[in-house]
Amino acid sequence: MNNYFSDLLSRRIDISSAQRQQGITSHNHARDILHGQKNHNQHFPWLLQNDFLSGSFARKTKLKPLDDIDVMVVIDGNNYSAYDQRGVYGTAESSGTDGSPIDQYLDLRGNVRSSVVVSAFARALNQAYPNATQVRADDQAVNVYFDSYGLGIDVVPCFKVIPNDPSEHEHYFIPAGNGQDSWIKTNPKKDAELVGDVQALHEGRHKQLIKLLKYWNRESNEDRLNSYHLEMMATIAMSELQGNASQNISSTLEYLFNRCGDLVQVNFDDLWGLGDPVCRYLTPAERMASAQQFVRSAELAHTAVRAETVGDTTLATRIWNTIFNE
Repeated sequence: MNNYFSDLLSRRIDISSAQRQQGITSHNHARDILHGQKNHNQHFPWLLQNDFLSGSFARKTKLKPLDDIDVMVVIDGNNYSAYDQRGVYGTAESSGTDGSPIDQYLDLRGNVRSSVVVSAFARALNQAYPNATQVRADDQAVNVYFDSYGLGIDVVPCFKVIPNDPSEHEHYFIPAGNGQDSWIKTNPKKDAELVGDVQALHEGRHKQLIKLLKYWNRESNEDRLNSYHLEMMATIAMSELQGNASQNISSTLEYLFNRCGDLVQVNFDDLWGLGDPVCRYLTPAERMASAQQFVRSAELAHTAVRAETVGDTTLATRIWNTIFNE
């Protein structure tokens, strides 16, 4: 049955090499545009040279269409400090050069206003992409969308924060969104590192399984779970498996449906202790509906695995088509 899943990935899920190359070309161009602002826009924030890709495109767990490539663009912190409820706890990475235009983005208390920064990025990109289908400030990021390619880029302005406490992880401040001027903590590099470790543990199967789960969520679970939440649940579940347990995709998916059905009911925090619970966006009804759908799919998968075991691949295929709403 592994061939069934390979065919499903190829037909319905995987981004083609041509699409990926178009995405790479497009996000590199957007980064060049923003870095070039310093030469002709005295009001645009200075940027550091360590911007990077984040999200599922960077981790190679993105499903087609390629409508949201996340690019983290790091602002020169100009010796600013980061705060939370404990007081000053870290310093924003900077070039050490004074006089950055970021000083123009402060509120009356001297805090950098994240919504104003997002608006500045949106103006710069809007001027640079007059032929784009859409350029708009979209809560925490600026979305640039090209209808002709079916391609979208989400540009996320951020600060890199170096904690005073050496036991804490370096991380990033990104806009809080929802009309707020504050910032929230995240560390997409650590997420990518964790997914990569589990990928190595299971000899290259983990990312395939993540994409199959995301496809199931979109086609059979009304897309209730966001991509990051589902990916972290799958990663936790797969980290609990040992050795080559993932080589049979059918039985591993049965396990994932069961385990994620448990995890979706748990209020687990951001894995690095940086932010709010990962599931904070779910209503109780959505959480319960997803848990029930996981259970139903696990029961069907169990029957499919039994059919496969006795050589009835026709029945197994029919059941998997039901699970994935094919």
